[in-house]
Amino acid sequence: GDEQNILQNLSTFSAHMKQIVSLLCYITHQSLILIDEISTGTDPQEGSALAWAIVERLTEIGAKTIVTTHYNTLTTMALHHSSIQNASMAFSLETLHPTYQFLQGIPGRSHGLNIARQLELPDTVLVKAEERLGKTYQDTEHMVAKLERQNLELQEQKQEILYQQEELNQLKANYERKLSFLEEEKRTWRAKELDKLDQEIAHTHEEIREIIR
Repeated sequence: GDEQNILQNLSTFSAHMKQIVSLLCYITHQSLILIDEISTGTDPQEGSALAWAIVERLTEIGAKTIVTTHYNTLTTMALHHSSIQNASMAFSLETLHPTYQFLQGIPGRSHGLNIARQLELPDTVLVKAEERLGKTYQDTEHMVAKLERQNLELQEQKQEILYQQEELNQLKANYERKLSFLEEEKRTWRAKELDKLDQEIAHTHEEIREIIR
């Protein structure tokens, strides 16, 4: 998907921006916009600022937009715009593969340090990298990890509730079937008893008439 072009003097970023400019000229509130790794290929701070402004503009227009990004600052947009929501795909650190489980409302994590550790990057390098990231970033990562665990627990609880609800619905259906059967039995029994009573009354009337005669 890299559309850099030496003949047109387009770098990866230039080609990407050219498409964004084209999008902004034609989209409406009925458009569906899909952007993979928005504003990459340039200085991260400038790219992040551009990405924020572009997504904000798309939101103002009202287009339905899905954007993937590795800019952490972009994930905070959901705090400022009620119409924007974070989402991510769960990732297994044991297998270093995505689980393909969609996590709504939770920003994704790159897991770069964890993957590097699993691939046995020297600890001295990892420690220096963690120091460069700083405590604030690590606290944020821990917070997101906690949210992911809580979300998984909620999903499991939701599945359990759905399972229990299905059992309750089944029990309710069985109860209603039995109740309907009992009601039918009751009606049948009453009809038989009434018929029997009618026969006894008719027989008694016959006996009375016979006595009178």
